Amino acid sequence: MKFDLEKIKATLIQNQGSYNLSKDMLKISSIVVPIYVNHQGYDGIILTKRSDYLKSHPGQVSFPGGMYSPDEDKNLLETALREWEEETGESKSTLEVVGKYQEIAVRTGFHITPYIAVYKGGFSFPFNKEEVDFMFLLHLSDLEQMPFYKMPIQDRYYPEIYYLQHPRCLIWGATCQILIHFLKDFCGFQKEGISVKPNLMHPPFFDPNLL
Repeated sequence: MKFDLEKIKATLIQNQGSYNLSKDMLKISSIVVPIYVNHQGYDGIILTKRSDYLKSHPGQVSFPGGMYSPDEDKNLLETALREWEEETGESKSTLEVVGKYQEIAVRTGFHITPYIAVYKGGFSFPFNKEEVDFMFLLHLSDLEQMPFYKMPIQDRYYPEIYYLQHPRCLIWGATCQILIHFLKDFCGFQKEGISVKPNLMHPPFFDPNLL
């Protein structure tokens, strides 16, 4: 699989993410979805593994991003770029922001606005170790062999939780939701998830290693 950059650029909303901050009393946040093109012959997406010591979503795989701060950010794009710099240690100048992807609201009370950006840095990532355990590259070519699961849930926003079993960690939740929809929209990803039932009483509610 490869990214269709022309399709991405033609499709995404070219704005800075205005939003009615009082809507539904959700926690307003934004993220960078950093993609890379032809890095050592691969297209893919950059992901972070959050520190186990964070209060919010500890230990989960995520995109760089965080909560909107009215004291620091003029808009949600500024939020995403600020968090990118804080988490990855990379300048926002290493990103070419393409546009805004579809917003999602999740059961934990967050409203998330993703911004797709092409990463053009040196892949050094001097990341903030207080917030990030490690960063990794998810090559599109690896996705066809990667186990993909879906679990039905009772949720007003999304009827399923998606899971990707990466060799280093489990990708799930809002991150996996955004990732799978983006891949289907722009990379021709057609793989169907294997239907599973919960085998944990706590998040992530499913562990493929227990199958």
